[in-house]
Amino acid sequence: MTLPDWHNLTFQPALPIPQVVGIGVVLAALACAAYWRLGRSKRRAAMALLAMRLVVIAAICLLLLGPSEAPPDLNENTRPTLTILIDTSRSMLTDDIDGEQRIDVLLRDWLGEDNLATLRKRYDVRLVTFDVESRSVGGSSLSRDGQTLARGDQSHIVEALHRTVLSGPARAIGEANSDGNHLVLLLSDGHDSGAQPLTAAAPLAKARGVAIHTATFGGDTERRDLIVEAVLQQPYLIAEEPGTLTVRVHQAGLPDARTTLRVRAVSDNDEQVTRRIAMDGRPSVAFDLPIKRDEPGLYEYRVSLEPAEGETELRNNEQIVFVRVTDKRMRVLIVEGEPYWDTKFLAQALRKDASLEVSQVTQVSPTKRELIVTRAGETGSFELPQTLDALSAYDVIVLGRRVERLIDSATADMLRQFVLERGGHVVYARGRPYGTSAAGRALAEELAPIEPVKFGSGRVRDLSLRLAPDGRTAPMLRFEALGTPLDDALNRLPGLTSMSRVTEVKPLAATLLEATTRPPAAPQTVPAVVYMRAGRGSVLAVLGDGLHRWSFLAPELSAMDGLYDALWSNAVRWLVLGGAFQPGQQVTLDVAPASTRLGQQVHIDVVARFSPPVGFNPSVRVTPPGATGEITPQTLTLSPVPGAPLRLRATYEPTVSGVHRVDVDAAPLQPAKLTGRFSVSDIDVERLDASARPDQMRALAEATGGLALDASQAGSLADDLQRLRASQRVPSRADYIWDQWWVLAGVLLWAGVEWIMRRAAGLL
Repeated sequence: MTLPDWHNLTFQPALPIPQVVGIGVVLAALACAAYWRLGRSKRRAAMALLAMRLVVIAAICLLLLGPSEAPPDLNENTRPTLTILIDTSRSMLTDDIDGEQRIDVLLRDWLGEDNLATLRKRYDVRLVTFDVESRSVGGSSLSRDGQTLARGDQSHIVEALHRTVLSGPARAIGEANSDGNHLVLLLSDGHDSGAQPLTAAAPLAKARGVAIHTATFGGDTERRDLIVEAVLQQPYLIAEEPGTLTVRVHQAGLPDARTTLRVRAVSDNDEQVTRRIAMDGRPSVAFDLPIKRDEPGLYEYRVSLEPAEGETELRNNEQIVFVRVTDKRMRVLIVEGEPYWDTKFLAQALRKDASLEVSQVTQVSPTKRELIVTRAGETGSFELPQTLDALSAYDVIVLGRRVERLIDSATADMLRQFVLERGGHVVYARGRPYGTSAAGRALAEELAPIEPVKFGSGRVRDLSLRLAPDGRTAPMLRFEALGTPLDDALNRLPGLTSMSRVTEVKPLAATLLEATTRPPAAPQTVPAVVYMRAGRGSVLAVLGDGLHRWSFLAPELSAMDGLYDALWSNAVRWLVLGGAFQPGQQVTLDVAPASTRLGQQVHIDVVARFSPPVGFNPSVRVTPPGATGEITPQTLTLSPVPGAPLRLRATYEPTVSGVHRVDVDAAPLQPAKLTGRFSVSDIDVERLDASARPDQMRALAEATGGLALDASQAGSLADDLQRLRASQRVPSRADYIWDQWWVLAGVLLWAGVEWIMRRAAGLL
């Protein structure tokens, strides 16, 4: 039994109060008359019973008055959360707000100390910057100048909303604040590089009770510019193998531009290809140029555009692309104990790559084993390797499922040595490669040291894929040549049908792709593709089935044809050639990527073939193009790469475009001097059309019950939010306190006792 709080007592009469009083008076008068007539001989008993009757009448009248209790307003004492999302993509550097850059106005007016202090008096403020990725930051991080802060080459607004507010760890915040105590303030120009409508985030925001307020920075920008972008479809080429250089020309403000494009192979006596380009109103045009080199080496291609009439920015009219060519045909062994479509399509994709020799062993049935070899140098027949030397003849070994039907624990031990000691590479193509039988458990014990994850029991089904932060720089996931940003592709491509459960990703492993369960399953994000360096080799784990569906896409996805083949071709080339030693080398230099953009990091790795002598301390120097005056060579510090004791890494972020030279002093190892090059281009598609999108920002705010503000309304932000929150607050509804079992039971018990006493007194 819960007693009411008498301080919050109110009344909700069922009838007008005069009528209730009248009913009570009439009933009391009738009761007095009845007891006066019946109780003349028993006055004392009659008076006592009359008092009991009057109590019942008073109780009924009180119930008719509707005594109620208003519950406390939870919003009154709850401190709301305000998440501020800050766009740090390079489009925010546009200087179209009274001659000032958008990011500078944002930092000064909206996130200045005074404004943040006012907001923190009323809200628990959480600051998150976003561009390609989302990062929680402290107020001190915003003290940097806008030029330093706004470095992202893409802006993913919808993804930032989902990751930081509407899903993952922040989802609990949204659920806990479904009463309106969680607000989001989006500070951006509304430019989403993924071309998603911002309202795509609205349904989930409304379901979570999260109001998204928007402030739009900037207006329409008129830029007259052409940008040339050239990407090699294959990250590495084999000698005499045909390759493809995909060239794109983007335009802004020059829909009728006509120009000439030239592609020059610098090392071939200025051999040159010329193409006439006519934009004809299109935002971009693309075409492929064939490339073929007969000798191994590093080749330079210079791609340039003649200035178009009216073009104002010429720095992005040239790009240099480096092509690495090797004379080594790579050997791949596929081992499959439980045939499935994924393995069939994977093998077909690898056989299409002329630089690969593919051997496949499949246990088709308990009594039948199928052997297939493609491009074998000798007879074309082979056997499953039985020794470590025979196994080491392959560069990559791909494991399907239930491989215990083909290999035993002794072979698994050789696989472990193949990776750790021989520098080989293993791919888990379909998640956990062994079953739960005794033979499977024996394989699990042998392979555990080289596995990038710890497997659990069972499988997760029906998952969508998305790019993880570490995957953005992985060469196997670079598909610019196909003209399809991977973030956008993954939103439209089929996901995984099922995948092995994973209990832990090892600390030294990198998650390249993540998978998210689809409704009606509870939201859950798990690793889908994981990479780990182990000893001298590496292991790549694709943890589920279903990627084979990328090979037969619906007609509306025809632009992504070839993505599946490119994925597996890139993966094998990356594993094998990403730092290979030439004959006689004790140490090598690996610069990746060889062609990049301003603002993107370059990894410079020095890799030893064996454990270097004590005191081995190589030095690295990067020389930018035209290193005179203010631009000087920069000396970098090398640090060990976790999980790869023979690999040292330095990270360099270029600030000028052009060809950069890398020099390494690797003494006493041979060669003592190493030299590499990489090219940097000033390709800023994010700023090609940097016009703000106020309509999309307003639509998002209105769809979620938020405010749509402009850049000039920073001073009134706190008051505007407070007024809106007060206007949307619904007063608590008072509840009848008599609507409880003990009230009715008490009235009935009292009336019953009065009736029994009347009967005992003979007054009936």
